[in-house]
Amino acid sequence: MKIIPFIIFCIILISGLVFSTGCMSSVPAGNVTVVTRTPAAPETPTVSLQVTTLASEPVPVATPTPSPAATTPVITPAPTTTWIQKSSITEAANDPYIVILEFSKDYFRSDLPDCGMRMAFPQVANNTGYGIQEPNTRLDAYSKEQMLAFLKANAMPYTSDLMEVDPYIANYVDTNNLGGTSCMGTVTSPTWNFVRIDATIMPRNARPTNYDIGINIRSRGKVSAQLRLNRTLILDQPVIYELYVPVKTVEMDRFDSLEMVFHKNA
Repeated sequence: MKIIPFIIFCIILISGLVFSTGCMSSVPAGNVTVVTRTPAAPETPTVSLQVTTLASEPVPVATPTPSPAATTPVITPAPTTTWIQKSSITEAANDPYIVILEFSKDYFRSDLPDCGMRMAFPQVANNTGYGIQEPNTRLDAYSKEQMLAFLKANAMPYTSDLMEVDPYIANYVDTNNLGGTSCMGTVTSPTWNFVRIDATIMPRNARPTNYDIGINIRSRGKVSAQLRLNRTLILDQPVIYELYVPVKTVEMDRFDSLEMVFHKNA
């Protein structure tokens, strides 16, 4: 009989243990989910770089412009040309009014070597009869446009739209290398420079009239050479000349003064 109470005690003890175990574990072991979190990588800020690509502009390739040597000078008087004489007294009243007539000797601040002049202006530098102190004096003149053509043909690194007939010709042309490799090592004498002539005339003829215009160059007090022009003059329409006369530097002091003469053509 004592055994039965002991058995009952054991049953009660085991039931209590089972009950307490159920309270300690509310979630069955087979239903436990383990979640592993991987820390999110820090966001890398997006940097927007605005890259500006400069379009490479084509480098202008200068096309050599034929020098004045390849064209007919504006004035090429032959020694035998009949000079223009002053108008007679009866026509003088209708002659143009001379507003400006001036010149600048040794216009360029750098002299040009003979070899370079022979390449650029052969009809001048290669002519043994050219000069102000020759027996039959001959002088030629070039227009502003022809001088710009000379600069453009011999100043490749420079853009043509910036060029001007500048006294400082060395800004555009390397006078020591004028003429290229064929002139290297050659004798540079005689040297040359230019006389710049500026003239402005105001026509006074009532009707459009063709005029021969002469620019007399005096040397040692005498008219030594004459530059000849031809122009149709219209009343009150000014005519402006910008001329460049090549002269050897040793003859520059022979260039004394200027005067203009006119002859009205029928």
